[in-house]
Amino acid sequence: SDVYKRQGHSSLGLRWNLETDRFNIKTELKEGYPMTKRSLLRIIMAPYDPLGIAAPALLSCKLFQRLVFPPATDDPHGYHSLGWDDLLPSRLNDQWKEVISTCLQVQDISLERSYYPPGHGTPREQQLFAFADASDFAICGVVYIRTVTTTDEVFVSFVCGFSKVLPKGTTFKGCLSIPRAELCAAVALAEKVSEIERELKDAGEENFICLPTRYFSDSQDVIDWIVNTK
Repeated sequence: SDVYKRQGHSSLGLRWNLETDRFNIKTELKEGYPMTKRSLLRIIMAPYDPLGIAAPALLSCKLFQRLVFPPATDDPHGYHSLGWDDLLPSRLNDQWKEVISTCLQVQDISLERSYYPPGHGTPREQQLFAFADASDFAICGVVYIRTVTTTDEVFVSFVCGFSKVLPKGTTFKGCLSIPRAELCAAVALAEKVSEIERELKDAGEENFICLPTRYFSDSQDVIDWIVNTK
């Protein structure tokens, strides 16, 4: 029905608007949660975003989570001693409001479901373009797909993205190592691309041609590592 199309339904956990053929992030988040550790996890986990559509925005929420849940050996503010339902210090009010606002706003982000619009032929060849980067806070990556159709038209679409607070093993003698962070980002991206390539291959037709994935990094350490491992 028309009502059903407008409201959409869920597909793989995402909201699928059948009328516009677009995906939206699904979240059941509500306002009014007390400012506690338990509520923070509930808020941050509310947006279901398996494709990483809102990964850049939600990274700020993950960084706030790292602040509130520090390791016991690195806790200058004493947050580790707070219980699950103890109120967090009032100095975190502004950051708390920003986290809630971010998690609410990601519901407005939408993404085309198809990698190329209908009525423009079928894929003649497709190629993934993958990017990785790192900072002193986090690693991130994004993958796009370039499709050339049988009508000789070219379309570029978002496939997936990710952002992660720096994982363990990125320090050297107790100090942050940006080269190690860049390598962690590259490894995470390679794993993600491998997964995507398998899925595309399984979904491909007999005449489907998937060109070799192209990787991009601004880290000379990553480039040297790739060259030396070939």
